[in-house]
Amino acid sequence: MNPLNHSWKKLRHAYQNRHEPECVHVLANAYWHILLFATALVVTVFVWYGFWQLIAITGSPEAAQLEQAAARSPLDRAALQGTVSGFSERSKRYEFLTDNPPVVADPFR
Repeated sequence: MNPLNHSWKKLRHAYQNRHEPECVHVLANAYWHILLFATALVVTVFVWYGFWQLIAITGSPEAAQLEQAAARSPLDRAALQGTVSGFSERSKRYEFLTDNPPVVADPFR
């Protein structure tokens, strides 16, 4: 007898007699294996799709252009130095204002 045919008959018998505890055990076992198979299938499809997208990105001609653009520095040294000096000036101004707070009249008096 074919093992698959025997399993199918056993499952059909368990479904017909699902009110009996030993048959519920067979149905629960079949349900568990179906869930495991479906989960493995979904995970496999997601991994395959992610790998496919990775290969599509890294194998494209645009990827070489992106690598060349990333190799060039997008920062201008003069502009960067100006920004850093602006921060240091603000820091000095803050320190000055904390040491010498401005005199402001209280508007509620």
